[in-house]
Amino acid sequence: AQLSADDARLLDLASHYHSYSLAVYGWAMFLWARRYKCHECCGMCVGRGCSCCCPEPQHLYMDKSCCWKPTRRIYREALQRFGNIRDEDLVLVSEEDRVESVLPHYVAIDHSTQSVVIAVRGSFSPGDFLTDAMWQPAYIGDLLQAVHGPVPGAESCYCHNGMLGCAKAIKEQLDRLGVLPALLYGDPGAAQRMRA
Repeated sequence: AQLSADDARLLDLASHYHSYSLAVYGWAMFLWARRYKCHECCGMCVGRGCSCCCPEPQHLYMDKSCCWKPTRRIYREALQRFGNIRDEDLVLVSEEDRVESVLPHYVAIDHSTQSVVIAVRGSFSPGDFLTDAMWQPAYIGDLLQAVHGPVPGAESCYCHNGMLGCAKAIKEQLDRLGVLPALLYGDPGAAQRMRA
């Protein structure tokens, strides 16, 4: 069967964003995916200058929940290499991981699609599996209609309660830091709040 132009475009976009979705798993996924390429794994630490001791880029927001440690910098290096993200295009990195709350995520600018990418890690830690166990469906019809206006069938729209809690917690963090207004609207006040 021949793919329609819309289906082909959708597959191209899925392939493009796939690297972002893998990158959010950080150094563990990077090492696993390149397990037969030792030189790339070693290069993660020393390839662009040692990621263990180089200073953080000034424009980058790293969450304060995690003290300085080499694994944090290696995580950043791995996600940049895996996602092919330039230093100046990586805006926020959060390794925070709480049950039914924030999961590790990052925000990057994708110039090729003129978009802001928010990549959120899926299940990886024991705490994530607790969130997965919160299978109770959460009604989201009102939320959909508040964002998109009238939505046919909204009265029967539900999603995974744990995932909804995570999405809301990340949105609250991004709102508190002013990340999206700084990127989407060039709000200099938001950019200053993000760095504070």
